[in-house]
Amino acid sequence: MKTRDFIQNNIPKLGRHASDGKTRRCSSVIYDDGVIYSYGRHYPMLFKVDPINFPSYPAPGDPGILFLNTAGWSVSTARQISWCRQACVRQGVTVYSVKLPRRPNYPIESRHVKQLLVDEFQELARRFMALKKTAHAMENAYLSRANDILVALSALGVEIPGYDGAMSDPELRLRLVVTGVEQEKLSASIY
Repeated sequence: MKTRDFIQNNIPKLGRHASDGKTRRCSSVIYDDGVIYSYGRHYPMLFKVDPINFPSYPAPGDPGILFLNTAGWSVSTARQISWCRQACVRQGVTVYSVKLPRRPNYPIESRHVKQLLVDEFQELARRFMALKKTAHAMENAYLSRANDILVALSALGVEIPGYDGAMSDPELRLRLVVTGVEQEKLSASIY
């Protein structure tokens, strides 16, 4: 079986509550305990996060909220990340991006993922404010990623002050976070 097909076939298994105890491998990709890893368990590539930590979530057959670790380490891992994203799109599964720290056994729990997203959002806001007015391409990239982060946080159940699920003015949102008006509220809403 090709690695791309292996990834495609294991995406529906990610939302199951209990693992069947079997570790599956294909080339450099491993599926184990509801996580797809690249080149070993030190790099969780595609994984499920519960928006709330109740045993009733997700419903049977619901894949939960899937996250793709986009902190790539190599060209081959970047290719596998692309295959994961494509497989999710083909199956109609929404997948969000997060950059996990490059530390072995980093916990992929809801509160850690939320904190990483908030930290990244705040860093984007700082960078956005430091941009020169001529850097339109970077400005658009920051705004796009900021929007993606807010959508992911919203899906995880984080209440974002002033965010209704449709960001009409992402630049304004970034400016508010930079000024600190909402920074404390955003951080406090994680827990």
